Amino acid sequence: MKIRVLHTADWHLTNRGTIAGHHILQEGMNLTLLDRVPAVQAIVDYARENHVDLITLPGDLFDHKNPEDAEIRVAVTAVTQLSQVAPVVIVRGNHEGGKGAESSDALASLKERPNVYVYEQPDTLTLTVKDTRVNIFCLPYPKKPTLVEAPETAGMSPEEISQFVGLKMEVALANFHLDENAVNILAGHISVMGARYSADQQVPAFDIFVQRTSLEPYDLVCLGHLHEPQEFYCGSIARGGFGEAEILPGFKVYDVDLRLNGKRTCKVEEQFIPLPVPRVFLTFTPAEFMKSGPNGNGFDHDAAVRVTGRALRPDYDAVLRKAKTLGLPYFKNSMEIDIVGVGLGDAVEHISAEPTTEEAIRLWATGKEGIDKFLDDLIIMGKEIEEKCLVE
Repeated sequence: MKIRVLHTADWHLTNRGTIAGHHILQEGMNLTLLDRVPAVQAIVDYARENHVDLITLPGDLFDHKNPEDAEIRVAVTAVTQLSQVAPVVIVRGNHEGGKGAESSDALASLKERPNVYVYEQPDTLTLTVKDTRVNIFCLPYPKKPTLVEAPETAGMSPEEISQFVGLKMEVALANFHLDENAVNILAGHISVMGARYSADQQVPAFDIFVQRTSLEPYDLVCLGHLHEPQEFYCGSIARGGFGEAEILPGFKVYDVDLRLNGKRTCKVEEQFIPLPVPRVFLTFTPAEFMKSGPNGNGFDHDAAVRVTGRALRPDYDAVLRKAKTLGLPYFKNSMEIDIVGVGLGDAVEHISAEPTTEEAIRLWATGKEGIDKFLDDLIIMGKEIEEKCLVE
């Protein structure tokens, strides 16, 4: 008998998010949250229209442990609608919080709802789905602070502690009792050795991860935590910023066919379903930005635009003037000003005839006792004030 499993994770619902560093409200809702609503609705619509039998949501439904009412409303509405289609299994992620034996406040609103199963500790849920026995092995994100305080971790480096916790996770995986007469599904929030945060970044050594071999006994593995779609991971439902500009948001659907006649076989067919992308994140060099523009000439007006790289002061000012002229609502200046000019003695190595804000602050600070530890902060504040003056 075939069953269809919908796998979605990492919704990161938040009413406090920023786009290009700006907190923006529309219709009384933070735009970061508003951007995710169409994606959530698309998941609900798919489940309703495509005979889904089981839904796994392994972690980071919320972006923080104390969600606001607006975030809770979106989550409760969507999960309730999904639970009317099929059982929904939610596993706590690292963003939902809760330490030691504490429960997560973020997930409290979803507990004890009909056909919704919330897990904050390793556990097994057994369901009968279309006459098929299904075991869902739930592995929440480890509560690392509790394990860090354990006596056996004393003196360990962060990397060693992560490896220690990862081994604990592998022990938990090995202790789950798999049933040859059932579909065995792992729903967890964890990193896997060799997986990717993004196309150019693998899981670093300080993250908690398990070996791929520890996942081999399971018929289906549905994980959350990494936002790029890949083996075991469905990815996130929306891009989280410029660092995820190339990630395709979506979810996965699996058709699982368990056969017990003679030799046991379990065949899984996977499909990735892309979700609507309400906003793109684009990064330009100063030269590229000066050649680009909205409405078919480089980017859409609603795109989040970042300009990064080093620029001479006139080019720096020109970029900010153009951004102001275009009226870009989601613009982020990440440029650095190139200091070019002649040397003026030991105080400053290179300085232009008309000092930049940074040059002026460094000159002012020369010879002043005790100012060194505040100098970087002063320069940052000075640049922020300068930028506001140029843009406004």
